[in-house]
Amino acid sequence: MTQKRVNSAPPTRNLIANVIQNSIWLFSGQGVTAVLSFFYLAIVTRTLGVVQYGTFVLIVSVVQLLANSMRFQTWQSVVKYGYLNSHESGKQSFSQISWHCLLWEIGGGIMGVFICLLLIGPLSNLFGWPESYNMTIAVFAVMMLLSIRSTALGILRANDRFRDGAVADAMIPIGRMVGALVVLATQPTLANFLMAWACAEVLSMLIFWLFVVRQKLLGTAGLDLRSVLMVPAKHRDLLSFFMNMNVINLIRSAKEHLTVLIVGAGVGEVAAGLYRLAAQLANSVYKLSETVARPLLAEMAFAHGNGDIHGFRGLFMKSVRVSVVTGIIFAIFLVLIGKYIILLLAGSDYLGAYPVLVLLGMAGAVTLMGVGLDPLLQSSGKAGVSMAIGMAGLLGIVAGLYLVLEPYGIIGAAAVICLVSTCTMLALALACWRQVKALQD
Repeated sequence: MTQKRVNSAPPTRNLIANVIQNSIWLFSGQGVTAVLSFFYLAIVTRTLGVVQYGTFVLIVSVVQLLANSMRFQTWQSVVKYGYLNSHESGKQSFSQISWHCLLWEIGGGIMGVFICLLLIGPLSNLFGWPESYNMTIAVFAVMMLLSIRSTALGILRANDRFRDGAVADAMIPIGRMVGALVVLATQPTLANFLMAWACAEVLSMLIFWLFVVRQKLLGTAGLDLRSVLMVPAKHRDLLSFFMNMNVINLIRSAKEHLTVLIVGAGVGEVAAGLYRLAAQLANSVYKLSETVARPLLAEMAFAHGNGDIHGFRGLFMKSVRVSVVTGIIFAIFLVLIGKYIILLLAGSDYLGAYPVLVLLGMAGAVTLMGVGLDPLLQSSGKAGVSMAIGMAGLLGIVAGLYLVLEPYGIIGAAAVICLVSTCTMLALALACWRQVKALQD
């Protein structure tokens, strides 16, 4: 059930101005990520070499896939259901929602730790990792899975603290950069690079919660465990939205990490390393799209929750025009200078990743063109439609990889991702067109 905004909240707001302002904060954080990732990836790729870098990305992909599966993403639920209660007279309801989401996130992280510890042995055998890596992988996994920050991210965004969220997010690339430099100067091994990556995640988590606690955004007054556990009874579609959003997040993670694992198991570590390098560079497109998509969800949730259909529809149409132009420009840019980026970043040994980079960049550009589609469906109560389309896309990727990976290798895998991304965007566009038309009626 969507509640109306309490009287103490501002009655009107400029939706477009808020999206632009919040996108600027997010873009500044993503800018830091893009610049620093160029340097720390250069350190890792050149230090480890093609083979060990392949092992590195396989380990990271396994743990991140498991983390994204079990460490529930709760920020969308906090934003959607807490946004209308984030002002003074709705603080208790907002705190109940936030604590409920935090319990989900902590429980999922702990469960994920136990599952990961059980899987380390079989996965090491599957990929042929030395037994000496097992303890390092276990510590890395525990640190990643217990870096609980999604609820804190939602709390900050529900209170329009996008600047703080951007600063906390930027701690990951900053931590990786500092960690990579320390490892390079001391003992540049695969295990130490993994620890540097894990410490960056923990640092980001600590900064997120520091902002929440310092600004007193998560209250405890008048709360008890029963009231926190009974939150779904007050918001009857919260659990379905929560599950839908986590399935959507799992699908996105699987598209990114499961593909790397399939390539590694089917073609080898070197191929996985080349594919992942190209994917990380192309993934900057998706990160760019998120700088608009995340503020869009908050503003669309506000507009839809307050019955501002005109503002809701106008916000969507403006986002579509901007994202299409941006996507086209980025795709052209990537084709023209992608090869030089790889040469500068990793050296000539990684030039085999260029065709993959172009194809994955095209897929990312398509995702950028549809940046407003998912937020529209999610904020208007159609998250299940978005989830179903994403699931169909994931099944398409798995089927496509089965058919093309052996004869065409990583270029075939990238072509599958590009094709499925295009089909997914077209399906989302059709669903959004129907939803906008229904709102007009």
